Amino acid sequence: MASLGRDIMRHALEVPCPTCSYPVWVIWAEIVTGSTVTCPCCRVGIRLVDDTGSAQVAVARMEEAVQALGDVFRRKR
Repeated sequence: MASLGRDIMRHALEVPCPTCSYPVWVIWAEIVTGSTVTCPCCRVGIRLVDDTGSAQVAVARMEEAVQALGDVFRRKR
């Protein structure tokens, strides 16, 4: 299941620039690590902050759900 977490962390997400609202594409891993990205329109630096850790929690919950689904299918055999 670890590969699911890696795949999710590579998934792109569109967020609006807080200065000009231009759509900026980031990956989940950039959010989790608190990276700074540059808006391609206005060139402002955008620090990605996930104060609550919700990105990591979401990935963990998705992995748990997939594991539980796999458990259900294994029991059905």
